Amino acid sequence: MPKRRSCQLLMLALMGSLAAHAAILVLADVVIARKHRASLLAKPQVEPPVLPVELVLGVDQPLPQSPTWLGYVEPEEHAAPPSETEQAAFTDQPIVPAMTPRQAIERAMRARQEAAQSARQLLQTLARALASGSDDLPEPTMQPPPQPSEELKAEAESEAQPAATDVPVAAAPPTEEAGALSDKQSPPASVIDIPPDQWKLGKPLVGQGLELKPHRPTFTLLTLMTAAPGNPLCEINFDASGVPRTASILETSGDPRVDNAILASLYRWRASGSDLEQLSSAETLPVQMRILLSRRRAA
Repeated sequence: MPKRRSCQLLMLALMGSLAAHAAILVLADVVIARKHRASLLAKPQVEPPVLPVELVLGVDQPLPQSPTWLGYVEPEEHAAPPSETEQAAFTDQPIVPAMTPRQAIERAMRARQEAAQSARQLLQTLARALASGSDDLPEPTMQPPPQPSEELKAEAESEAQPAATDVPVAAAPPTEEAGALSDKQSPPASVIDIPPDQWKLGKPLVGQGLELKPHRPTFTLLTLMTAAPGNPLCEINFDASGVPRTASILETSGDPRVDNAILASLYRWRASGSDLEQLSSAETLPVQMRILLSRRRAA
């Protein structure tokens, strides 16, 4: 009995030691990140280089002037989470829409019609076999036709009938991952501050200029939980083919983990436009941008 109790105490001591070490590691990571940020803010900020030509972002088409550089040629009504800039939602992952109750009903009815057609063919085969006097009759292998559930029927009827009240029902706010399939990665943003229940992923008008194809950075779970970064200023030097040759962070976010993730994603950006076609094989086109990680409202 004492031996068993000593084993239990040893296990409790080990578990307590592991928990204490894990807490110390997390606290040390937070303290190091804050000290690093304080040291960077104490240093004199490096002045960003002055570009010889002011670049305009957008698409290489004759369009009216617009501050939006991620958008569409033909605009539609757009309302998204508030930000200093306006841009559409793009993703490089295909989005499969969920099946509505009406579609489920139609699918069940089609399956039922196919089952009825198979039953008619079987009856015709049996009738021909009986008419010929053959004893070799096929065995029926029919499956009962699928029936739509009562819940799907009720939901389909509620969708078909108009609402009895005159109060407009606002659509649910779209998720951040929803967006048009494209070679870009961009969350929606809008300069109009409206309630979330009125968000609508439309098509803001795109500007005219150099077209960029951004790629979102990937952060670890620990970074997302412990970091409080600012909005870093980044620079990408594109070659004539639109591939980044060099990338750098001119103004840090205050957290080296965030800076490293952003710097890695900058090399996956791409660009296209007439400005790149004029470059030689040894020249590069610098593009500066400020990545908004924390929400800032325009004054």
